[in-house]
Amino acid sequence: MIYAMSDIHGQYDLFSKRIGQIRPLLQDNDNKLILLGDYIDRGNQSFECIKLAFDLEREFGKEKVIVLKGNHEVWFEEFLFLNEDVWLAEDNDFFTSGTFLSKEQFKELDVLPNRDTRIEYTKKCIKGNHKELLSWMRKLRLYYETETQIFVHAGVDEAIPEEEAQWCT
Repeated sequence: MIYAMSDIHGQYDLFSKRIGQIRPLLQDNDNKLILLGDYIDRGNQSFECIKLAFDLEREFGKEKVIVLKGNHEVWFEEFLFLNEDVWLAEDNDFFTSGTFLSKEQFKELDVLPNRDTRIEYTKKCIKGNHKELLSWMRKLRLYYETETQIFVHAGVDEAIPEEEAQWCT
């Protein structure tokens, strides 16, 4: 049996509850869990959600728990490593980014002089606090295939023009 979940968006309590229901089923060698992305953003426990996905993959293995990357994880990576600002449009008042900071680090944001300084401080703290998690997140797959299915966060366009096919794969 394949179990699939998507768009958790920082709702750790709900995610954890569903994982509690699925965890015993994963003991069966034939069962798999496919997590389809967007673990972070919007909800107030984004760090906890991505950490749970990370922990599940470590506990059961990459072929038993398949963790895919969603667009919100891409935006988060681009914010941290490429200085892109799409993430900031979604992350009002560091609501999501702040879940990756310690309580002391989050309090420090209030005394920093301006938004640009807060952004740089936040990036530095996240990169320092979560090196292993971020390294793992950057390597997440974009899709997973079985003999009869393709699992992906957003969708598959089977009629993609040939000139765009390389970009899509």
